[in-house]
Amino acid sequence: MTNVDLHRVRRAARWRLAAAVVGVVTLTAAGSCGGEEAVERWQEGAAHWDEGGVHGDWRVIFDGGGFTGRRPDGTILLAPPPPESEDVTHAGLIVSTGTTGEPDLRMRLRTLDQTRPEPNVWEVAWAVWHYTGPQNFYYLLLKPNGWELGKADPAFRGAQRFLATGPGPFPIGRWYEVRVRQSGARMTAWVDGRKLVDYTDEQDPYLQGAVGLYAEDAVAEFASVSLGGHPLRG
Repeated sequence: MTNVDLHRVRRAARWRLAAAVVGVVTLTAAGSCGGEEAVERWQEGAAHWDEGGVHGDWRVIFDGGGFTGRRPDGTILLAPPPPESEDVTHAGLIVSTGTTGEPDLRMRLRTLDQTRPEPNVWEVAWAVWHYTGPQNFYYLLLKPNGWELGKADPAFRGAQRFLATGPGPFPIGRWYEVRVRQSGARMTAWVDGRKLVDYTDEQDPYLQGAVGLYAEDAVAEFASVSLGGHPLRG
């Protein structure tokens, strides 16, 4: 197995850790500011959403011990605290209260900050759909070095399948317009109006679930989120 493969298996294990261990963290120094300061720096003016709570069309699955909430302009903020060590991760996830079989998901997203001193490329804002649990969903992420379409699937080693990847870059701090459609097993994704990928999942595709917003060891914002042309509000 290559080093890249090892990284990917470890990454999937860390996702499961983030889903299982929520809210029990100690905020410590990371980067240029302390943990509490790092979280508070981004949350000013935003209304806090409690973990496990329902806020309009959204349910907070976990906040990683950090801050999840909504800015006055409707922008959603996920700000988990910085990790205390290399083998620790903190993440935030919210999902829609409703489900759909053929999503047409649109949003603007950006990664404001990567909180690990030496970040991993996947520690950015994620778009999620057909979510039925922390090991069952599709995702699209825009990394500094490219994009990735994937599937969380416990039937595979590391509970993760990498469906398609492509070049970038997608710099941290920029807004991106993302659209994802799925019809049956076929999914198509666009960024800033440009088609990234057209992919058909031929191995037990997910055909129903919630849509979601996720950030792992990163501070992320999501705006103008809609499903089938209908805004999802908090």
